[in-house]
Amino acid sequence: MSLSKIVTVGASASALLFGLATTVLAAPLAAEEIQGQVQDALARPITGASLSLKTVTGSVVGRTQSDAEGHFAFQKISPGTY
Repeated sequence: MSLSKIVTVGASASALLFGLATTVLAAPLAAEEIQGQVQDALARPITGASLSLKTVTGSVVGRTQSDAEGHFAFQKISPGTY
């Protein structure tokens, strides 16, 4: 299953997509972090989910996996829309 969400660094967002909830927090400064948690429809964390951070043109600028609690982070992210 592939999910996507558009996030502008400098904003906070939360969504439920195809049964998976994600919360994304980002600060408004250069080289910041996008972090969140992947959960199933019952709000249980999903371990080992593969995540890709892409620009709006589709270029992959980061990859990570969720940890045992479903948490993930993309670090040193430049301001922009992903």
